[in-house]
Amino acid sequence: AGGWHNRTVFWHNPLVDVWVGAARSGGLKVLKEQSGLFESTSHSKKRPDASIKADTGTVTTHVDVRTCDPCLKDVVRQAGQQQGYAARKGEAKKDDAWLCYTEAQGDFFRAICHESAGTIGGSALALLENIAAHFSSSLPQRNAFRTYWLQR
Repeated sequence: AGGWHNRTVFWHNPLVDVWVGAARSGGLKVLKEQSGLFESTSHSKKRPDASIKADTGTVTTHVDVRTCDPCLKDVVRQAGQQQGYAARKGEAKKDDAWLCYTEAQGDFFRAICHESAGTIGGSALALLENIAAHFSSSLPQRNAFRTYWLQR
């Protein structure tokens, strides 16, 4: 249990804080670890790491962070052959666990997956692109925004 605790405290939680900071810096409203967002009584304890909302509209993008180790037994072979495989596998697991709840409410979901080797999943990069687009319509400013937050 100690390894998972350390992974949560020293890797997962700081990643959540970075993504919350990026969204807020991009001018979006963010709720961190808000419970009671889903109406399903059987999964009422399900809570995303963050819920992001633009200034207008009622659609929310819920995000949940997953730290992915490409050296784990179930992914090591494929991860050695395909860069980002562990992140893609993590995204698929998160999507399976969350999409039915978020889509039922008309909301969006993004799995935020980071591999221990540094690879960031495609869903996370797409979210960063959306945040950057909300931050500015200027391409140089969006590029600077993305570069800044990718270095955190």
